[in-house]
Amino acid sequence: MGVVVYDVDGVLVDASERMRRARGSGDFWEAFLDPKLLALDKPVREMIEKANRDIASGRRVVLLTGRPERLREATLEELRRFGLNVDGVEALLMRGDGDRRPAYLVKPALLSGYLARTGGRVEEVYEDDEKVARELRARHPEAKVYLVSRGKARPLRGLDEWLG
Repeated sequence: MGVVVYDVDGVLVDASERMRRARGSGDFWEAFLDPKLLALDKPVREMIEKANRDIASGRRVVLLTGRPERLREATLEELRRFGLNVDGVEALLMRGDGDRRPAYLVKPALLSGYLARTGGRVEEVYEDDEKVARELRARHPEAKVYLVSRGKARPLRGLDEWLG
């Protein structure tokens, strides 16, 4: 069975208030990744419900996030609080604590490493960052890749679709 991949921030979690607060600080990333500010996040109900349906139907659900490993427990607790069946999630893939590479490099590498260890192929991806989504699509051309905004997923359009 294939893997269904969900991003966390921007897909399952609305981090817009945390982002707004972090923009007003001296070090954006340090503030954005402060576990105390996770309390500002809100659930994206539509996407959490979809992930729960995928889990309930036996699909392999993997969460892929740019959050650092030091936020693992806080992330799992937040997702639990928002109603995600985290016990049914196959894996939560997170960047190393010192990894400052951009998400479009980190996330595909994390997913490729995971798939090399566990086997399988990517069936669907739900991501809010278009650059990351395009990189994942390039590495997993068989996957359906969706861009998510405000709880709505739309298929990522390829060059062939734009040219008609």
